[in-house]
Amino acid sequence: MTESTAEAAVEPLPLPSSCASAGATEHVRRLTARLAEPEFEEVRTESRLECSWAGVSQSEWSEVVMVTYAPESSLVAYPGHVPSSAVSDPDFFLTPDVAALQGVAEWRTGGMFPGVTIHMPGMRVAIASNATEIDDDELLRVTVAAAREVVEPREEASTASTEPSPSGSASTATVSSQP
Repeated sequence: MTESTAEAAVEPLPLPSSCASAGATEHVRRLTARLAEPEFEEVRTESRLECSWAGVSQSEWSEVVMVTYAPESSLVAYPGHVPSSAVSDPDFFLTPDVAALQGVAEWRTGGMFPGVTIHMPGMRVAIASNATEIDDDELLRVTVAAAREVVEPREEASTASTEPSPSGSASTATVSSQP
Protein backbone atom coordinates (compact mmCIF):
# COMPACT_ATOMS: atom_id res chain seq x y z
CA MET A 1 0.00 0.00 0.00
CA THR A 2 1.10 3.56 -0.53
CA GLU A 3 0.38 6.83 1.22
CA SER A 4 -2.36 7.50 -1.32
CA THR A 5 -4.32 4.47 -0.11
CA ALA A 6 -7.26 5.69 1.93
CA GLU A 7 -6.53 3.79 5.14
CA ALA A 8 -7.27 5.22 8.55
CA ALA A 9 -4.18 5.90 10.62
CA VAL A 10 -3.95 3.89 13.80
CA GLU A 11 -3.94 5.61 17.16
CA PRO A 12 -0.53 5.95 18.80
CA LEU A 13 0.28 3.08 21.13
CA PRO A 14 0.55 3.89 24.83
CA LEU A 15 3.92 5.27 25.83
CA PRO A 16 5.65 2.76 28.11
CA SER A 17 5.69 3.92 31.74
CA SER A 18 9.38 3.17 32.17
CA CYS A 19 12.41 1.70 30.46
CA ALA A 20 12.08 -1.45 32.55
CA SER A 21 8.38 -1.90 31.71
CA ALA A 22 9.20 -1.49 28.00
CA GLY A 23 11.84 -4.22 28.22
CA ALA A 24 14.60 -1.82 27.19
CA THR A 25 16.73 -2.58 30.23
CA GLU A 26 16.66 -6.30 29.51
CA HIS A 27 17.28 -6.06 25.76
CA VAL A 28 19.98 -3.40 25.88
CA ARG A 29 21.95 -5.27 28.54
CA ARG A 30 23.78 -7.08 25.72
CA LEU A 31 24.96 -3.73 24.39
CA THR A 32 25.75 -1.99 27.68
CA ALA A 33 27.73 -4.92 29.07
CA ARG A 34 30.73 -3.61 27.10
CA LEU A 35 30.71 -0.32 29.01
CA ALA A 36 32.61 0.07 32.27
CA GLU A 37 30.16 1.01 35.02
CA PRO A 38 27.44 2.42 32.77
CA GLU A 39 25.28 5.12 34.30
CA PHE A 40 21.58 4.84 33.52
CA GLU A 41 19.21 7.75 32.94
CA GLU A 42 15.51 7.68 32.09
CA VAL A 43 13.57 10.66 30.79
CA ARG A 44 9.84 10.42 30.16
CA THR A 45 7.73 13.22 28.73
CA GLU A 46 4.19 13.15 27.39
CA SER A 47 5.43 12.23 23.93
CA ARG A 48 8.55 10.12 24.39
CA LEU A 49 10.54 7.84 26.67
CA GLU A 50 14.33 7.92 26.49
CA CYS A 51 16.55 5.37 28.16
CA SER A 52 20.29 5.99 28.07
CA TRP A 53 23.38 4.28 29.37
CA ALA A 54 26.68 6.14 29.39
CA GLY A 55 29.99 4.65 30.35
CA VAL A 56 33.59 4.25 29.40
CA SER A 57 34.64 1.62 26.91
CA GLN A 58 37.70 -0.57 27.20
CA SER A 59 39.49 1.95 25.00
CA GLU A 60 38.69 4.71 27.53
CA TRP A 61 36.28 6.54 25.27
CA SER A 62 32.95 7.79 26.55
CA GLU A 63 30.25 5.67 24.94
CA VAL A 64 26.46 5.95 25.02
CA VAL A 65 23.59 3.64 24.13
CA MET A 66 20.17 5.32 23.87
CA VAL A 67 16.72 3.83 23.31
CA THR A 68 13.84 6.11 22.35
CA TYR A 69 10.14 5.24 22.28
CA ALA A 70 7.93 7.83 20.53
CA PRO A 71 4.34 6.81 19.73
CA GLU A 72 3.49 9.89 17.67
CA SER A 73 6.71 9.99 15.60
CA SER A 74 6.34 6.90 13.42
CA LEU A 75 6.31 7.38 9.66
CA VAL A 76 4.10 4.26 9.32
CA ALA A 77 0.47 5.30 9.78
CA TYR A 78 -1.27 1.90 9.52
CA PRO A 79 -0.43 -1.78 8.87
CA GLY A 80 0.96 -2.18 5.36
CA HIS A 81 1.65 1.53 4.95
CA VAL A 82 4.86 2.42 3.15
CA PRO A 83 5.75 6.08 3.60
CA SER A 84 6.64 7.73 0.30
CA SER A 85 9.93 8.92 1.80
CA ALA A 86 10.95 5.28 2.31
CA VAL A 87 10.33 4.06 -1.24
CA SER A 88 13.46 5.48 -2.85
CA ASP A 89 15.66 5.98 0.20
CA PRO A 90 18.26 3.20 0.59
CA ASP A 91 18.42 3.81 4.36
CA PHE A 92 14.94 2.23 4.68
CA PHE A 93 14.65 -1.54 4.52
CA LEU A 94 12.58 -4.56 5.48
CA THR A 95 13.50 -7.82 7.11
CA PRO A 96 11.14 -10.66 8.04
CA ASP A 97 11.22 -9.54 11.69
CA VAL A 98 10.52 -5.90 10.83
CA ALA A 99 7.71 -6.93 8.44
CA ALA A 100 6.19 -9.04 11.24
CA LEU A 101 5.96 -5.82 13.26
CA GLN A 102 4.10 -4.27 10.28
CA GLY A 103 6.74 -1.60 9.96
CA VAL A 104 9.83 -0.44 8.13
CA ALA A 105 13.33 0.00 9.47
CA GLU A 106 15.69 2.87 8.84
CA TRP A 107 19.46 3.03 9.27
CA ARG A 108 20.71 6.35 10.61
CA THR A 109 24.33 6.55 9.58
CA GLY A 110 26.89 9.24 10.06
CA GLY A 111 26.82 11.76 12.82
CA MET A 112 27.80 11.17 16.40
CA PHE A 113 25.16 8.55 17.21
CA PRO A 114 24.33 6.23 14.31
CA GLY A 115 21.60 3.69 14.89
CA VAL A 116 18.45 2.04 13.67
CA THR A 117 14.83 3.14 13.90
CA ILE A 118 11.81 0.90 13.48
CA HIS A 119 8.67 2.72 12.34
CA MET A 120 5.53 0.73 13.17
CA PRO A 121 1.86 1.68 13.21
CA GLY A 122 1.50 3.78 16.35
CA MET A 123 5.09 3.62 17.60
CA ARG A 124 8.67 4.49 16.67
CA VAL A 125 11.48 2.68 18.47
CA ALA A 126 15.07 3.78 17.93
CA ILE A 127 18.41 2.72 19.32
CA ALA A 128 21.47 4.85 18.74
CA SER A 129 25.00 4.35 19.98
CA ASN A 130 28.48 5.66 19.50
CA ALA A 131 29.93 2.46 20.96
CA THR A 132 32.47 1.16 18.48
CA GLU A 133 32.24 -2.47 19.60
CA ILE A 134 28.54 -2.82 18.77
CA ASP A 135 28.11 -4.22 15.29
CA ASP A 136 25.20 -3.37 13.01
CA ASP A 137 23.63 -6.84 13.16
CA GLU A 138 23.53 -6.80 16.94
CA LEU A 139 22.15 -3.26 17.04
CA LEU A 140 19.34 -4.27 14.68
CA ARG A 141 18.60 -7.46 16.64
CA VAL A 142 18.25 -5.51 19.88
CA THR A 143 16.11 -2.80 18.25
CA VAL A 144 13.73 -5.41 16.82
CA ALA A 145 13.48 -7.08 20.24
CA ALA A 146 12.80 -3.74 21.95
CA ALA A 147 10.14 -2.86 19.36
CA ARG A 148 8.52 -6.28 19.60
CA GLU A 149 8.27 -5.88 23.36
CA VAL A 150 5.96 -2.85 23.06
CA VAL A 151 3.64 -4.32 20.42
CA GLU A 152 3.36 -7.94 21.58
CA PRO A 153 2.53 -9.30 25.02
CA ARG A 154 5.66 -10.14 26.99
CA GLU A 155 5.00 -13.87 27.06
CA GLU A 156 4.96 -13.93 23.25
CA ALA A 157 8.05 -11.77 22.73
CA SER A 158 11.19 -13.60 21.79
CA THR A 159 14.73 -12.79 20.81
CA ALA A 160 14.95 -11.54 17.26
CA SER A 161 16.68 -13.62 14.66
CA THR A 162 19.77 -12.52 12.81
CA GLU A 163 19.07 -9.39 10.80
CA PRO A 164 20.90 -7.55 8.04
CA SER A 165 23.29 -4.68 8.51
CA PRO A 166 24.03 -1.75 6.24
CA SER A 167 27.27 -3.50 5.34
CA GLY A 168 25.20 -6.28 3.77
CA SER A 169 26.34 -9.20 5.92
CA ALA A 170 22.83 -10.60 5.66
CA SER A 171 20.24 -10.28 2.92
CA THR A 172 18.06 -7.17 2.92
CA ALA A 173 14.94 -6.15 1.11
CA THR A 174 14.37 -2.62 -0.04
CA VAL A 175 11.13 -0.89 0.75
CA SER A 176 8.67 -0.58 -2.11
CA SER A 177 5.14 0.66 -2.44
CA GLN A 178 3.99 -2.62 -3.97
CA PRO A 179 1.89 -4.92 -1.73
